[in-house]
Amino acid sequence: MVFPAVVLIAFSGYVITEKWHQHDSAELLQNNYQYSIKLSNVVHAMQRERGLTAGFVGSSGRAFFDELQQQRQQTDHLIELLQQKGDYEKLCHSCNAKIKVQLNEIVRQLEQRFAWREQADQFSGSPFFTQYSQFNRDAIYLIQALGDIADDAELLRLNRTYVDLLWIREYAGRERGAVNGILAAGIVDAKAIAEVSGNIAKQDMLVDELKKIFWPLVNVQAVLEDDSVADVQRIRQMLLLRVEKIDVLNKLLSIIGYGGFIHQFKNYVIRGDIRSRNQAAIRYQQAERLLNRYRKFTPLSEDESLAIEQIYWMLNRYKNNLDIVQQMRLDKSSVSQIDKQVIVDDNAALKGIFNLGNGIPDISADKWFVSTTKRIDLFRVLSDELQQKSLLYIAEKTQRAYSLLIVLLTVTIATLLLALYFGIVITNRLVVGSATIINALNMVEKSGDFSGHIAVDGHDEIAEMGLSFNRLIEGRQAAEQQLWLASRVFNSTIDGILVTDTDERIISVNPAFTTITGYSEEEVLGQTPRKLSSSQHDDIFFRQMWQEIREQGFWQGEIWNCRKSGEI
Repeated sequence: MVFPAVVLIAFSGYVITEKWHQHDSAELLQNNYQYSIKLSNVVHAMQRERGLTAGFVGSSGRAFFDELQQQRQQTDHLIELLQQKGDYEKLCHSCNAKIKVQLNEIVRQLEQRFAWREQADQFSGSPFFTQYSQFNRDAIYLIQALGDIADDAELLRLNRTYVDLLWIREYAGRERGAVNGILAAGIVDAKAIAEVSGNIAKQDMLVDELKKIFWPLVNVQAVLEDDSVADVQRIRQMLLLRVEKIDVLNKLLSIIGYGGFIHQFKNYVIRGDIRSRNQAAIRYQQAERLLNRYRKFTPLSEDESLAIEQIYWMLNRYKNNLDIVQQMRLDKSSVSQIDKQVIVDDNAALKGIFNLGNGIPDISADKWFVSTTKRIDLFRVLSDELQQKSLLYIAEKTQRAYSLLIVLLTVTIATLLLALYFGIVITNRLVVGSATIINALNMVEKSGDFSGHIAVDGHDEIAEMGLSFNRLIEGRQAAEQQLWLASRVFNSTIDGILVTDTDERIISVNPAFTTITGYSEEEVLGQTPRKLSSSQHDDIFFRQMWQEIREQGFWQGEIWNCRKSGEI
């Protein structure tokens, strides 16, 4: 009884421990997700603050001042919620060493935010944009790590989707900030545009992944069909078109400027060598192709069209003057005379090129910020919905683990109580039943009375032992009755009877034997039957007699014996 109970307790303890671990793991995940929600809110605030800071710094403080101050207050409030007493300690206590390192780095960076703000407000050229972006990157990595400790495939899938949405929001936030800085400054920076293009490509890649792999979890298409996305896409195209225009203008400046068309023209004026004339003609054709390429960009503003015409006028003047230089050199004119004759006022054209290179599309920084923020907020709604779905899944899992744990505890306790009850009943049955049988045996042993029986109830082993005892007593009683009858016959018969052992020695005689032979029982016990020999039978007779006794167990017949008195 003890062994099954021990096995039951051990198995129940193992199962309960396993379910308790599952319950604790679910609660840990729930705490991690709650912290991740607070941290993602801080990330969202830092993304917005970064974008406003970019606009503020890009405009040299002329724009976004009030919005930035309000956002900083909102960011600080969310950070206070994140750092509430107990949450951080609880997370540190339950997480592994790697996550603790990530947590400490997040805390360190949040403390640095005041220095970032001060440097940005002083327009010191500090890498504030990179600092904000690095914090957001590390925060997203931490959120991913907090979700990846789950041992549930569905939770891992939800976390992967959630992290992808966070990265889309981060890359969109970087795009928002960079473009806001460009629009606020009024200068198109090719490097900044290249970074914008990279962030756009990363967003598109993640959106495609969500559409192909995780589409049942998030409805990305609904976000892509929103009007704000169309506005963002339009401004993107205008900026990227501007980058293409800048590329054309940079090539045009290279062809026209030093070492280019004008330089070769002046070399021809001074030296009169045919090589310089040919190089000038080649540079003219290259410049003409670039201007035609620029004209194909649509739409072109009036200022752009005017600047292109000024550049064309300048190039054609220089081209036509090539023939004049050739003729004047044939006429042996001096260099100063030629230079005076072919001088071209190219200031307007060069100014036009400069304006084209530094101009920016007529885009409102405020409109851009509002449109792209709305787009980011739409992705935030998706990620928040997904996070709530994860929390609901975890809550249900926690409840299931808790309910199952309660059921197992209840079943185990009930089983143990039943086992204890039946153990007591069976033990009592065994003890009482065994004691009854033992007492009965002791009484038989002491008194020799085989007339007693044991009262038997039930159908178990103890009852069977009682029945066996009673059958034993009954068998003994029957045997004693037979022995009593045999004894009566042995003692009452008129025939003399002797009993020997295997060594042929007499072990018992009846009264008739004593009367017939004259020998008392004491005189013949231990003797052999030869003591009664009358010498009337030969050895063959006795051998046959003993052979029958050994083979059959008895001998029957007549034999001549000698009485004690010698009488035959």
